[in-house]
Amino acid sequence: MGRKRDTAYFGLRNMKYAFPLETAGADAKWKDKWGKPVDMPYAKSMALSALVNKAQLYADDRLVLEVPSDTGYDGTMGMTSPDPDYEIALGFAAQLASGAMAQLDAVDLRRHCLYFEASGKREEGPAYQIKSWLLEVTTAKSGKNYATKGENIEFGTHEVPIRLYGAPLLDANGEPFVDENGMERTVFIVSSRPDDADYETFGDAVPDLTVATDHGQQQEGLPEV
Repeated sequence: MGRKRDTAYFGLRNMKYAFPLETAGADAKWKDKWGKPVDMPYAKSMALSALVNKAQLYADDRLVLEVPSDTGYDGTMGMTSPDPDYEIALGFAAQLASGAMAQLDAVDLRRHCLYFEASGKREEGPAYQIKSWLLEVTTAKSGKNYATKGENIEFGTHEVPIRLYGAPLLDANGEPFVDENGMERTVFIVSSRPDDADYETFGDAVPDLTVATDHGQQQEGLPEV
């Protein structure tokens, strides 16, 4: 199943977050686990770095093999200012009786999912929106920078450290998918483009992780691994 490649991507908008339902138990199915996404406006940036290490085995004075260790992504999420509802949901803040906001100590890192949209462009044709979900994310407490006002105003910055843990790829029965080598696979990011069937509603809920029935079939012209 071939897919068209984006020639370029740019921009960032329509960020949202979704937390697990309070009624969802530890054995809840993935599709029944997540609450309704909540808008988080004023997004500025999303920077992700893959966390892939490799163990190298040497013998006979040569490199024999490498084994990858992929533990997800980490990075930063930039916003123009802190989102109070998001910080309360994370447990990093609380509203006082006076209405003021109190910044709290971090006693837990609640896993949730993040959504955003970026623009994509191919060499021919109009630009379009790429919709993406980051799965099983934890957020650390953020720093805030202030600067005195002079001849030019320098806006404050707000960057949130994030870490993606991912979730199991699922088979048609909602169980972890096992590939032809007996390995379970982990999904970290899911993206949708205008030619996908669920594109219009992709941002309305955390996506289903059921793999396509023809996953793993050899594409014509590609070498076998």
